[in-house]
Amino acid sequence: MASTELSFQPRRSFLRHALHTVGALGTGVCMPAWSAQPPSGGRTRVTVAVAHPHSMAHLPLLLAQSLGYFEAEGLQVELAAHPTEERAVLSALRGNAAVVACSYVHAFTPVARRSELQAFLLQSRAPQVVLGASLKTLGHYRSATDLRGRRVGVLASDAPAPMVLGMVLQNAGVQPAEASLVVAEGAAELIARYRAGDIDALSLNDPLVTMLEQRGEIRVLADTRSVHGTREVMGGPVPGYALCAPQAWVGNQAAVCQSLANGVVHALKWLQTAGPGDLLKALPDAAVGSDRALYLAAFDKARDGFSSDGLLPPEAARAALTVQLRLEPSLRDARVSLPRTFTNQFAQKAKARFRA
Repeated sequence: MASTELSFQPRRSFLRHALHTVGALGTGVCMPAWSAQPPSGGRTRVTVAVAHPHSMAHLPLLLAQSLGYFEAEGLQVELAAHPTEERAVLSALRGNAAVVACSYVHAFTPVARRSELQAFLLQSRAPQVVLGASLKTLGHYRSATDLRGRRVGVLASDAPAPMVLGMVLQNAGVQPAEASLVVAEGAAELIARYRAGDIDALSLNDPLVTMLEQRGEIRVLADTRSVHGTREVMGGPVPGYALCAPQAWVGNQAAVCQSLANGVVHALKWLQTAGPGDLLKALPDAAVGSDRALYLAAFDKARDGFSSDGLLPPEAARAALTVQLRLEPSLRDARVSLPRTFTNQFAQKAKARFRA
């Protein structure tokens, strides 16, 4: 499918229309959500919906599966790939998947609020998105004001990308309506258009950003792969990706949530001391790709952004809501109950168990 280009109207919400466009590009495949009856082997099957499961953003989840940590908790976890995060979230809200691995800020969208989507385990404490400019068409770049009238590319599967772009523009006093968002389904198409000069900037995650950096094809304008960089761009410790499910499901399936939390926190602790060789041995080839050196370089840049214990600090939740209120002013009338968007009860128990 060809990419979609939007020139946002000043009176319309940047984030709402960005996410709507990203979500509208693909259709997810319905998958069985979970089974209370253990399959052969005595393990409970749980389906986790995710957009691009091999993304660096979901490394803890993938490691928990590949290292056998979920299996040790009595789970058979199946990752159901969806073309966009919005489709993955809808899959969990409709009961086609038990859990969704997505950006925490999805908890503030209207459809998620109606179903009370709740984060119960934090994978990353940073959005892990980079905004970079083309040296071919924006070699003269001095500030974000130079993005006025420019085309900025994002992947359909990368929901935090429009958020990071929106904050960079607002911080510079530029209205999001003054830039055009180009949404592409595939990385190959997006990179090709960028190299051809058809796209002036990219808001993207790794390992694609690291590849462009190594080849001298991008100038980094804003970097949320680290906690420090996230504070500079977002104005606070905005968290990244989490495991989420409707609050009613979390309450009814506490044992399953605890087992999922145990598996991911175990993986997060493993990441704290894992070396490059350990990482390559633990991951499937499909996740690493053909260029192992590139993957390790990307991991090195993203490492600071991963959570150490799975906890979502209240101040991080508040920072995320503050960002959403800036990008989505109509949210002020929604009376969001912040404490209902996340719980740390499972991460706290897992942290104590594994001494993370």
